[in-house]
Amino acid sequence: MSPRLLIVAAILLAQVAVCFWQHLGNTRYFAWAPNDYAVTYTLHVSVGGQALTTAEISRRYRLNLADRLSIDAKADLGLAQAEHYEWEDPPQRLINRIKWYEQRYGSANRDSVTLIYQLDGGPVQKWQWPT
Repeated sequence: MSPRLLIVAAILLAQVAVCFWQHLGNTRYFAWAPNDYAVTYTLHVSVGGQALTTAEISRRYRLNLADRLSIDAKADLGLAQAEHYEWEDPPQRLINRIKWYEQRYGSANRDSVTLIYQLDGGPVQKWQWPT
């Protein structure tokens, strides 16, 4: 076999391995597949016992909280009406973003985060920080 063929085969094998790893792992951030996640969520954050505003939450976690689904769109998709914001990636990515910020800049004894979300019209789930 020629060295060129071995290099090409190694690159292709590495790409396939990374694709499988991303789809079977819990991160699923970089995968060569269509993005078909529809997550609606509500986020409640308090610092020192004081609730943050939508603008403060948006700046804190670098989220675009202006994107909202209409009531009709939620009904068409079978989503709960209580969730206010939308996210188009796996919910774990949103959780990881919040957790990353809180681990680095938050205060575990003063900050509290409650994320209530629904993925693709499934059951409503809840995640809290600190856990």
